[in-house]
Amino acid sequence: MSHVLIIGNGFDLNLGLKTSYRDFIGSKFFTRNLGDSSLPLFAHLEEVDKTNWIDIEKELESYSKSGVETYAFLLEYKKLCEELKSYIKSIELEDVDQSSHAYRLLENISREQFLILNFNYTNSVEVILNSLGVPPYKIDESIIHVHGSVKQDDIIFGVDDDARINNEHSFLRKTSSSLYDGEQVMQALNDFERLSIFGHSLGESDHMYFKCFQNLAIGIGRQSRARNQRESLNLYYYDEMAKYQLLSQIYTLSGRKMGQLKDNLASFKEIDVSK
Repeated sequence: MSHVLIIGNGFDLNLGLKTSYRDFIGSKFFTRNLGDSSLPLFAHLEEVDKTNWIDIEKELESYSKSGVETYAFLLEYKKLCEELKSYIKSIELEDVDQSSHAYRLLENISREQFLILNFNYTNSVEVILNSLGVPPYKIDESIIHVHGSVKQDDIIFGVDDDARINNEHSFLRKTSSSLYDGEQVMQALNDFERLSIFGHSLGESDHMYFKCFQNLAIGIGRQSRARNQRESLNLYYYDEMAKYQLLSQIYTLSGRKMGQLKDNLASFKEIDVSK
């Protein structure tokens, strides 16, 4: 068993990288498509962004139910994916905050047996681990880009199977991508000594990957293990609101058995990275 680290966009943000959806929507890669009458999706997302919060994946679900014509939506969706990839490629990965919690966590786990489930499209982790002297073979075998990456020039971007989209818009489903390999992720989450979550909200669009929380709550596979071999869980969060949103998702994913989940863990730690 090893240290498994789940990272999402908050991890790159903590490194000082401008990888939020709001950063993308404010960039030339997005704004150059505004005013194009064949791409109303971009105008819709910009309008939503004015509310100061946007979850593009949830907005894709909403847009799908708005009555948009399927082929037109497919072209818009593909254009959005291409522009998102172009924006991510433009981000400089070498100049990261070495005093950040995210960087220090990578420093620490680089000395351990680890596996990183990377939900980001960047290759920031590879760049940092390489600078820390981790051998290339270890980097390659210890990182799973769950949603692809811009280095691969292919990404998974969309909604999970439970999203209530128009049935004709199957291209939105993450499981429709040839990159999708949920079994690989779930297998990794079935065997760990320590699980850390940094910058990933465990949101609805990724619930399909996280059946492990229900298993932890009901104790599957634990009967044959000694007490001191039980798993530990570390939650990294930015502020109180993010903390309780994350705990709410774990509550749901555990089948509303948060108490049992905590009881079955050797330790359950909450780390505030805003300090």
